[in-house]
Amino acid sequence: MKLLIEIWGNYQAWRRVTYSYNNNSIDSSTTLPLLYTEIKPDKSIIIVADTLIENEIAANPTQYHQDISYSELCKKVHDSTFEFIKTATQNFCPASMYHSVSVLVAPAVGTFRHTQFIGNPNNFFSYIYFFLAKTVIAIAQTNNDDTIEIYVDITHGINYMTMITYRTIKDICTILAHFFNITFVVLNSDPFVGAENINLTINQIEKVKVMPQLVIYKHRDTLPLRISHNLDNCLKADINKMLQDNMKHTIPNFRNLLENTIYPFAGAACNAAPIFMIYFFPDLNILHTTVENIVELFFKYFNIRTTNKLCIQQQVDFTSTFITLLQNWLFAQLLATKYSIAQYNEIKLSLIYSLMNVLKDNQIATSRIYREVEKIKAFDNKMSIPHIYNDYGKINMGENYQPDTNVDTRNFFAHAGFGYTFTQLKKEQNTIYIKPKDQAVDSIKNTLSNSLPQGVV
Repeated sequence: MKLLIEIWGNYQAWRRVTYSYNNNSIDSSTTLPLLYTEIKPDKSIIIVADTLIENEIAANPTQYHQDISYSELCKKVHDSTFEFIKTATQNFCPASMYHSVSVLVAPAVGTFRHTQFIGNPNNFFSYIYFFLAKTVIAIAQTNNDDTIEIYVDITHGINYMTMITYRTIKDICTILAHFFNITFVVLNSDPFVGAENINLTINQIEKVKVMPQLVIYKHRDTLPLRISHNLDNCLKADINKMLQDNMKHTIPNFRNLLENTIYPFAGAACNAAPIFMIYFFPDLNILHTTVENIVELFFKYFNIRTTNKLCIQQQVDFTSTFITLLQNWLFAQLLATKYSIAQYNEIKLSLIYSLMNVLKDNQIATSRIYREVEKIKAFDNKMSIPHIYNDYGKINMGENYQPDTNVDTRNFFAHAGFGYTFTQLKKEQNTIYIKPKDQAVDSIKNTLSNSLPQGVV
């Protein structure tokens, strides 16, 4: 499976040059036809900024007014970009290419002759993270390849777009690497300055096999959207009240989802505690709906006004908590897709082995988990585990066991969550089950949540 991602600035200003890559050359104003021909990606994504609305208004200034919606403006950018792609590639690429090309118009900032875009550049990051996470989830659900090659061409990227896109894709790749063999390739052509050099080589500036990594932060923000700092003070109170009311209506149980599912699940995943990755596994339908509702609500608060320019203002911002939500969504969905992991209150011991596949590159974690699972199996061979739940420690130590509902943090992580005092075992029809002790669930939840690094506001 090959995925090509390009970040584009204002393509209407590009000039025709000769691009060379893999000993082949094409005269074009963009690298796309050559890279598509040489790489042969299964899917291509072109990322552009909504600031290209400037081109649409410059071409037809009398057709635009305050009543036009933001989505209509972005659709014009999308359609114009797609027409440019068709024109640039028609002599080089098959018509079937267009079925595999997506154009993403992302919210950006900047001031131009006819337009002004006011907002937070981090919204660009959050939105493309959402789009790319959604894309790779769809790929994982429909593609059986174990290997994915991701090519990122930054030749045409400008300003913060390039850095943010690189950062987004690299982070997503580290999550994908738990489930696929990921090769990450970054391409960039020689610089084009004036007309001094029109023969440009597309250079490979990075090629790495991505190692799996899961770094998820816990944030002070307990909601995924907040009022923008760029908003006039006289408007902040009213818009913030509307935002809070809308969030209560569209994502009514968000804090509960965050505290009782997202953070405990993330803590279990980041610390390789397989019992609790399953016990706190999120409801994927709820998670998907929540993410989609947040994005829809974000765009609801775009304001368009006309002064001497058409001004588009992002009145609310995505918070860092939204990124945490996306990371959990992506990781959990891939667990379900690749290993059929779901939420269970009672966990078959055999299911733990599936999660060990996800953690296979972390030898310390897998060794620790394997030792704990084998310890239970070996104990069962010596003395049968009862058919009703009993504390792990009681079964193992008998009268010498001292019950406790508190969770010792060091002991918890040292034994990958297989604790004597806070887990229980039973055996039913030759199947061993393990679950957290009911009285200890809140303490376990806090231990896992508090294990996450604190995010910076």
